[in-house]
Amino acid sequence: MRNGRLNSFVFITVMMVASACSSPVETHSNDTALPSVSVNQPAASSIPVVATSTTEPLVISTESPTDAPPTPTLAPTSTIPPGTLTLANETGFGSGFYLSPLGMQLSPDEKRLIVSTTAGIFIFSTDDLSLLLSIHDPVVDSSFHSRPYIRITSDGLRAVTYDDASSNLDGDGAKIRVWDLTTGDLLDEYSVGTYSEILDMQYMTDFIITPDDQQAALLFANGTIYVMNLDDGQIAQKIETYVPLTDRAGKLLFDSAGKYVYYSFSDLTYSTQSIKLDGKSWKEVSRKAGGIAPEYGAISPRLSGSGHDFGYFPGKGNFDTGFIRAVDFTNLSLRFEIPRVGEISAIAFSPDGSKVVMGGTYPEQLEVWNVDSEKGPDEIFPVTSKLWAVAASSRGESLFGITKDGTLYKWLSGQKEPVANRDGFWPIATDVKYSDDRQTLQLFSNGLDDLSAIRGDHNNKNVLMFDPQTFQFVGVYQYPYILRGNNGDSFPNLTAISPDSSLAALYFYNSNNITLVDGVTGKLIRKILSKIEYEYIDFTADGKHLIAYDMPDGPIRILDIESGKVLQELPLKDVSENPKMIRLSGDKATVLVWSTAGDTIRAIQTNTFEPIHDQTIPKSILETGMAFDGTKAAFLTDEGKLLIWDIPTNSLLPEYDLKLKKYKDLKGARLVFSPDNTQLTITTPDGLIRLLDIAP
Repeated sequence: MRNGRLNSFVFITVMMVASACSSPVETHSNDTALPSVSVNQPAASSIPVVATSTTEPLVISTESPTDAPPTPTLAPTSTIPPGTLTLANETGFGSGFYLSPLGMQLSPDEKRLIVSTTAGIFIFSTDDLSLLLSIHDPVVDSSFHSRPYIRITSDGLRAVTYDDASSNLDGDGAKIRVWDLTTGDLLDEYSVGTYSEILDMQYMTDFIITPDDQQAALLFANGTIYVMNLDDGQIAQKIETYVPLTDRAGKLLFDSAGKYVYYSFSDLTYSTQSIKLDGKSWKEVSRKAGGIAPEYGAISPRLSGSGHDFGYFPGKGNFDTGFIRAVDFTNLSLRFEIPRVGEISAIAFSPDGSKVVMGGTYPEQLEVWNVDSEKGPDEIFPVTSKLWAVAASSRGESLFGITKDGTLYKWLSGQKEPVANRDGFWPIATDVKYSDDRQTLQLFSNGLDDLSAIRGDHNNKNVLMFDPQTFQFVGVYQYPYILRGNNGDSFPNLTAISPDSSLAALYFYNSNNITLVDGVTGKLIRKILSKIEYEYIDFTADGKHLIAYDMPDGPIRILDIESGKVLQELPLKDVSENPKMIRLSGDKATVLVWSTAGDTIRAIQTNTFEPIHDQTIPKSILETGMAFDGTKAAFLTDEGKLLIWDIPTNSLLPEYDLKLKKYKDLKGARLVFSPDNTQLTITTPDGLIRLLDIAP
């Protein structure tokens, strides 16, 4: 599906990446090996050169041969059926988003750093960032960047996760899970409500844990509040008093003493209300109207030095400006406002409430502020890229931050350089493929992990490079194909690179034109005009033609890149009834056409358009969850199962269960075969990367 149309601009600059080499591996005595940081931001005119492996010299034995040749050792007969998938490697801690509830906090003793991400909960030692515990409980949802799905109890010993992934399934409902943060064990799982009940309340917009760690309070978009016992899963209170008044539910907040709960919402008159509730009885104590409804930001865990309960809430000004509002959330009154150059990307209080830490964007840096100060930060630490999560120990002695390129850092007060770091918080992939020389795996990202995407534009597309076997991080660079003009930067909707990388074909939906540029210099060569909108473009194997098609009606076209003329054309209706998806193999020799009529997929020869084989596949196949190497096609179902179609034999190989059934949305998954077709890499919306071996 198309996400939008891009504006045309004046000229094109192709940015490519400079060479990047692998970094040494950082190891911990009680942890698995992970790569250390290697971030390369090349100049705009540089050409991408990926890291290549070296080979040790061959050592030839000088020993004299024995009189009798040794008995050969026969390889054991494999018991694995051909085409069987097995997990070879896995990496990633998930990701987070700017100004989202996903982030970091310290345990009460400040010895553990508890990080919640799209993949679940991960606990690190605050001393050296060694991994202590992993709980893989993904929180994938179309709007989870702004809604809390993970909360930690005040004692730091348990986590409560909310899962509404099943609320789209008939007869099922949302669930609460309680986890032990010392062992990683699932302690309890409770049903929150039936499918119809959750649907009536729209969706969960906020939830908190009571200070005594005994209950979870869930706020739904229509204004309903559920108070659930964590020891037995019973709904202790169902508060519907404010449903008739609520236009948009806001937040639930405990005051610093843990005695009162504040419920903020926009009422039907579009005014903001703050309801003060008794934290035990949940009865209304008072009601105030205010002008500021907190949406994003951080709440102080303690009274400030001036005796106020308040939070810091970031906002956006005009152009590249921003501001921070310090708001007393007991009455929603403004205490002060800090103007900024640029917005912030992350914010958090220290556990003692004395410091507030922010992720600055212009320039990119970690800032440590005194909680009552308007004058400026006490300390500033430079970072490699924008931060999506920050944390600080009491008095700001230790600082922590996770950058958008996937690195967790630790700083000490008074030291500009980080004292520890570790990779693994990779951005969620929008695409994954191998480099032209097949030496690196390239992870493309562009989405809600970026401030620009939250604002509605998509101009910060990053490419992360990995070793395809070890998943060791090699480097990061900006997406190389960019249109520059008076109205800003824009990326093509479709990009194709010729087999020898000398040409790039860029397509923009708004004009329907295919723009051909030099793959090294970015110089404009010509435009291929079109009267139809294309869904896909690619070069043919000889690099002299383009193959393009539009969905849902087609046709498939072969275009001459010199003249732009249509050399061949195949209406899709002549190939398949109700075509749903088309894929071209890496060698450009075969096209797959997937029809919704009977769920049939057909392999067709590109040069003659002659059919090869037809195969029936499940209705639950995801459009983005597909890879095709010419002889095999891999499919991902919405139940998290992988299927392999061996095209020469026209057989479906044994399925592999990724155990991703709990996900509400797998449409962001991406698959790619290795260049030798012996492995399959899959990225999923939780931010993890998996490498699967394919038995020969």
